[in-house]
Amino acid sequence: EQPNLGALTVVGSPFRMSATPASVRTAAPRIGEHSRQVLKELLGYPESKIEGLVRESIVMAAEKGD
Repeated sequence: EQPNLGALTVVGSPFRMSATPASVRTAAPRIGEHSRQVLKELLGYPESKIEGLVRESIVMAAEKGD
């Protein structure tokens, strides 16, 4: 299930393993869902810089708290 979209049909894994069968356990991230986290925690951007990038539509980011 994808938030706001419901159930989606996706391509299955091309690999078949008897001991560890493939499965989809969670939905794919939404566009921009992890942008703030990556920019802040991995790249060290300050919040003011992130807000500027979002405001100028340079990056997509979920609203704070989403």
